[in-house]
Amino acid sequence: MGRSTTNVLRFAKIAEDRELGSVMVRLMMACNDLSLANESLGYWRNPRTRKEENRATGALRYFLRLQIAHVCEAMSVIQEIERSSRLRAYVRATDRQTQQSYDALLKIKRNKPFKLMKLIRNKVGFHYDPVWVGGAIKRIDGKYPDLLCTISVGQELLDWHFEPGELVEDSLVVRQIFEIADGADVRVETDKILDDLHKIAATFVDFAGYFIKHHASARR
Repeated sequence: MGRSTTNVLRFAKIAEDRELGSVMVRLMMACNDLSLANESLGYWRNPRTRKEENRATGALRYFLRLQIAHVCEAMSVIQEIERSSRLRAYVRATDRQTQQSYDALLKIKRNKPFKLMKLIRNKVGFHYDPVWVGGAIKRIDGKYPDLLCTISVGQELLDWHFEPGELVEDSLVVRQIFEIADGADVRVETDKILDDLHKIAATFVDFAGYFIKHHASARR
């Protein structure tokens, strides 16, 4: 990506073409959400207080799940573009790099990393799948029958922390979705997968950002 730039666009121009305008705005919304989720990931990598240190691991996983969920939802817009010959023509009107990013997104939807993202979104992200959670509880209890966990409440929301929920979420993502075996270096194996997931998000933002910029500039 190049240096930061800012352009001015009359909002009425977006409304002139209902189909293209809707796609552009939804891509904008996804980019806005992804940028905030990614920035929050950066924040929690460097906790500033003891209280934040205690919650940093869970916070990192939360904002990662949030970013994944936004990408999964945003990819539905890519499907919508692909189904419309008119919208595909708008993609082909952009520069070569933007088109390549779009083509890469079409391929990504069939790859394992994106399937993992969908599982995280559907089972752990916000839906808290009862069958999967129940299985994880049984698995953890069977392996650690004498496990002790902390449950904390307090005056500030950050003080509210329930370790059993965090243990189950970690088990679902690391063991059931990522399929990292016991005895493996979880950090190393997880980083490999997260790198693939980050590349998907980066490819989406690259396409969406320059697709929007191209057609917004043409409609000022």
